[in-house]
Amino acid sequence: LPELVALGWTVTEFAAGKYDITRPKAAG
Repeated sequence: LPELVALGWTVTEFAAGKYDITRPKAAG
């Protein structure tokens, strides 16, 4: 998932191995 963070995505781990991934607004 670091590659997504590098692209500006927001990655939140809400449980072990479970992630909430939010697209950057600029990407639409």
